[in-house]
Amino acid sequence: MSYKLNHIGVKLVSHFKQFDPLKNFYIFSDPRGGSTWMAEILKNIPKTAFMWEPLHLKYANEFIKLGFNQRQLIPQEVEWPEAKQLFEQVFQGKTWNVFSSSMITPWELGRSNKLIVKLCRGNRMLPWISSQWEFKYVPIYMVRHPFAVVLSQINQGGWKDDFEYFRFPLSPFTDFEKKHLSFLKTLKTREEVRVAQWCISNKETMENERNDKDWIFITYEDLLLKPYETLEGIFDRWDLPVPKNVNFSKPSVTSVENFHSGDLTQLSKWQNSFDSEMIEKMLKVIEYFEIELYSASPLPIR
Repeated sequence: MSYKLNHIGVKLVSHFKQFDPLKNFYIFSDPRGGSTWMAEILKNIPKTAFMWEPLHLKYANEFIKLGFNQRQLIPQEVEWPEAKQLFEQVFQGKTWNVFSSSMITPWELGRSNKLIVKLCRGNRMLPWISSQWEFKYVPIYMVRHPFAVVLSQINQGGWKDDFEYFRFPLSPFTDFEKKHLSFLKTLKTREEVRVAQWCISNKETMENERNDKDWIFITYEDLLLKPYETLEGIFDRWDLPVPKNVNFSKPSVTSVENFHSGDLTQLSKWQNSFDSEMIEKMLKVIEYFEIELYSASPLPIR
């Protein structure tokens, strides 16, 4: 079935469905940060349907009308009724587009009672979103080493026409970018710019006092090296049993890499792919933003 025909079917079924936003499962991560892998693990939870990237602005016209950029910030103390109303409709399963419906079938939607909502462009909004809704299952917030994220973006190819300089977003709430604009203008390569994007997307959320309290904070590295322990920690927080038959060694449908859980070589690929000069340039970016979790090591610093 084509994506277009599938979307028509999903839209038809959605007229007879309404999900409770408080009872869905939510994943926040970066593009190429492992969120699809996590979503496919969670699909083992019975009667769930996978909502794929409702914030992708190529398809989400409703968010464009509100002035969103690709990695929009909404400060957690802000009241924005129009944004909240739109997110409510998304979380209820009422705003499917061709992209967000591409990972489910009408049949899967019809038999489900909870959504798995994957938002790889929502990290900066997580504190605001979790302030607006008191979720039964607190969201997952997963980060991956920024150098590995950048390498995966390059290898995947979806960013092949991406820019090689920082583009200032024309959207609300850009004080963070303004504060660092002088530094951002000095970045000359796509790798440096993408690392800076990672830092902008994650710094404030990782350093938020609510991190790992109002949402579950995990790293891709922990999920790869300690999959069962990491998953048990998530499901303990949710007071749910871990799903049976989870296959940690199966790459996600969007993966361009073969890997096995527990394999450290998967985490160190970027060290052999970027030359020392480029690694040094990227290190200067995370040092500028005072990112303490990641360094020249492939493993997070605890």
